[in-house]
Amino acid sequence: MKSSKFAEVVAKSILFLQLISLCSCNYVEDEELEDSDLFKRLQKYQDLDLHHKPLMVNSDSENSSKSRDDLGTVARETVRLPTHVVPLHYHISLQVYQFKNGSFLGHVDLDFRVLNNTRTIVMHAMELTMPQHLMKVTDVENNTIKISQVTEMAKSQMINLTTDTTLKPDLNYTLTIHFQGKIRDDGHGLYYFSYVDSSETTRMVVSTQLQATDARYVFPCLDEPSFKTRFSLRLARPVNSTALSNTPLSVTAPFLGFPEYEWDIFQTTVLMPTYLLAFVISQFKSLTKKVNGVEYKVFMKDEHYLDGQYTLDQTPKFLQYFQNFYNLPYPFTKLDSVGLEKMRAAGMENWGLITYNEGALRITNSSTPRNLLATSTLIAHEVAHQWFGNLVTAAWWSDIWLNEGFATYMSLKSIQAVEPEWEAMKLFISGHQMTAMELDQTQMSTPIVKNVSSIIEIEKTFNRITYNKGASLIRMMDHFLTEETFQRGIRNYLNEHKYSNAHQDDLWWHLTKVGQEDYTLPSDVTVKEIMDTWTLQKHYPVINLVRHPNGSCTVSQKQLSDSDNPDTSGLWWIPVSVVTEGSIDVAATTATIWLPPSSKEMFVAGLPNLPRWVLLNNQQAAYARVNYDYASWMAIARQLKQNHTVFPPITRAQLLDDAYHLFGLGELDSPDVLFTLMSYLSNEEEYLPWLITMKNMEEVHNQLLFQPEFFELKTYLLKLSEKLYHQFGFPRNTYASQHQNLFSLRAQKWACTIQQTECVDDLIGFFNDFQNRKDIRVVPSYLRTSVLCTGVKEGNSSLWQSLWTDALAIRFDSRNRYALLNALGCSKEPWTLKRYLHEGFKNHENLGTPGLYSIINSVSKNPISYDYAWDLIKNATKFKERFGFGPLKPSIVKVAVRNLNRERHYQELEQFLAESEYSESQQKKFKNVVSYNIKWLQRFHKPISSWFSQYYPFNDIKADLLRPMPRMSSRSPRTMKITLIRS
Repeated sequence: MKSSKFAEVVAKSILFLQLISLCSCNYVEDEELEDSDLFKRLQKYQDLDLHHKPLMVNSDSENSSKSRDDLGTVARETVRLPTHVVPLHYHISLQVYQFKNGSFLGHVDLDFRVLNNTRTIVMHAMELTMPQHLMKVTDVENNTIKISQVTEMAKSQMINLTTDTTLKPDLNYTLTIHFQGKIRDDGHGLYYFSYVDSSETTRMVVSTQLQATDARYVFPCLDEPSFKTRFSLRLARPVNSTALSNTPLSVTAPFLGFPEYEWDIFQTTVLMPTYLLAFVISQFKSLTKKVNGVEYKVFMKDEHYLDGQYTLDQTPKFLQYFQNFYNLPYPFTKLDSVGLEKMRAAGMENWGLITYNEGALRITNSSTPRNLLATSTLIAHEVAHQWFGNLVTAAWWSDIWLNEGFATYMSLKSIQAVEPEWEAMKLFISGHQMTAMELDQTQMSTPIVKNVSSIIEIEKTFNRITYNKGASLIRMMDHFLTEETFQRGIRNYLNEHKYSNAHQDDLWWHLTKVGQEDYTLPSDVTVKEIMDTWTLQKHYPVINLVRHPNGSCTVSQKQLSDSDNPDTSGLWWIPVSVVTEGSIDVAATTATIWLPPSSKEMFVAGLPNLPRWVLLNNQQAAYARVNYDYASWMAIARQLKQNHTVFPPITRAQLLDDAYHLFGLGELDSPDVLFTLMSYLSNEEEYLPWLITMKNMEEVHNQLLFQPEFFELKTYLLKLSEKLYHQFGFPRNTYASQHQNLFSLRAQKWACTIQQTECVDDLIGFFNDFQNRKDIRVVPSYLRTSVLCTGVKEGNSSLWQSLWTDALAIRFDSRNRYALLNALGCSKEPWTLKRYLHEGFKNHENLGTPGLYSIINSVSKNPISYDYAWDLIKNATKFKERFGFGPLKPSIVKVAVRNLNRERHYQELEQFLAESEYSESQQKKFKNVVSYNIKWLQRFHKPISSWFSQYYPFNDIKADLLRPMPRMSSRSPRTMKITLIRS
């Protein structure tokens, strides 16, 4: 909208507002929550994690709003609505004025009934101004019942309306409220953003984001998921714009007295919770197609809308898959997808109107395989929600894991069916299950079901435990019930609870029924008994196997966590598959035995004798790790070295990941098992085991980077990776499967990280092309930092100065600028690195926090200069005198201390923090980083160094494992019957 038009609309808006006499109800404005640092330890998964909806918070913010802080201490019953009012239908009219810091006007007629005689109506309302004299209740005969009193309950974000006569349970009523609210700019509730189009015209967009508890900022309502009802929406919008909502447009009518506006009236929705109501007002363009009676549209800004073709093509595929899988039709005749530039989350599953962060939807000819996979996963996740979450909704936020866990798991399951070349279930293991396990074994873990008693706690339920552990537990049920039985149970559950709410126990009942009917579940246990052990406690088990000479073994369980004082009381119902050497089906994942929580160990017979291998929890079907006695680990290592393809790729990745984390958590005393298992990798051509190895070895690589043993580590990794680079090296090939294309980028980055000679040569070639053509575009975008880093490392001071000048001249927020800033810290000259830090701090206003972060990060990652930045900043007084500003942002301090690993560093940090004004939580983060590095070296440096000393130069690691085994006897494990002796 042009600025002159803005002024005219503003004037008419103010005039219109003056027609209503308004009383003020004061609420404190919501702010973003402080970053809890919950996920930052998982950054090693950045290339693997497909999680679509991160907890978007302000990492520099220390102060949450008073209203949210207060709610953290309010008793649970005060943040839950009473249940005596039952909403039947919202009739909502909104007049949205699209200007900065603008207001909107609204009117709601809520049809409702009551369950008992009452004079009170309690509902949510936040930052809304509502004139009491315009509030009223009418009965079916249009008699008016006055609202005699309005009581604000600010801490609970509620209002209590008192009527002057009693409402009776055998009648229907209508509550009428007029209100004014704010169009926000923070991505909550009803918010706006602007952009400049190709004609240099400023365009405004208004959208909604109501999950989890922000519908109350848009209209007075019963803003809890259990109050599902119908919605009829009318929107007043500018005539040159388009309005979208959950349902198709019914009619457009003029706005009398306001010719710049029109009313859009939308069809009534099906029963749904308040958080799914959505609308968008924009001037976007769209792509359209109709498939099997459903009209699909993708809306984006004019210059990008053609980039939505991939979304338009993929969405119908996933919708059709879920209709077939759930055996329930999609209840609307349209499904819109909208790309929003300022959306905080990656996507939101509003029924019939899915909103996405624009960047997540844009697919162009230059998009990488990872871009395609991430977009497909996001689309599939949101479409899956149209059933799990929308059709059947969790009764309260404590069960939100059912919505998010199912959508996360089913998104990958649907991709496996729709795009099988992605091999999506392998990616689920690396990007979701192993991510969840790494977090779940820490003290930061929480149960996925817990009592949610405040707004803050509701927001915090949207975390990686909810999404990824929830999805992993659903995968576990899919395996132990079998796919057919699991699907039948899900269909029955959705069909019984459609358009309603459910608790996890409702799902357990349906899965128990079909499991026992199909004999895939033990007759003496229910799914509730099994799954309560997984959802109501944090962490997960390690299964321990000890073999005995007579073909038997002891199988036991214990909690696995990084706590110095772990809780030993919590145990699990664990479905354990058992596969033995020579088994007919080495990919089997169904439960052979069940480990009950009532017994810590059990004895099992019918196994082959050592040195034949026995494998538990094949393909990590159960959400658990497995630790074997040493001889059993070596039997598995023998099979890997002789013919690793006997084990499925997921199992090979699982073995490597289990060994790594069991060593890290002290369950294995030395790295011998891990490094011996890894020795087969020189023959591994499958991407998943390599992907997990790269992720885990990056931590070892980073910790040893500043130690003498780094040479041996690098030598070992280069020996293992030699064939890998020949397979995936430059120029990048186009492979038959998408997952191979995806992995090729990762493999190239890995080879260059460990400085494989051929990779370094290729990078130098790219750098020379860049220098000759003076155009960074000759370098693939995913390689630019690596190419520039290699060029700087091999170059001289003159080259460094030239690139530094280029970096300062590039636009502030350009990716190419950050690529240069990250590369300039790769110099091998100590004096240049010290100069870089000085120049960076002197130019801090030009660089901004992101630029300074890039400089400190690159210098601190360099083994030559890992503590240079710290030496400059540790004396805050001298720093401010030298550079004229301070204190530094917490993110800058954190990256400066990230690689410090000596006791003197910790002592210096304590002194620095004692004289600083950083918050207690920030100080704790800084100390934890350095403390972790010190403890890691104290714990692992010596055993790793000892193993390297024993096996360097790694030419013949455990050659005895390559000796062929004698032929198996006629009493083959193929015919053995594995039996439980006693527990």
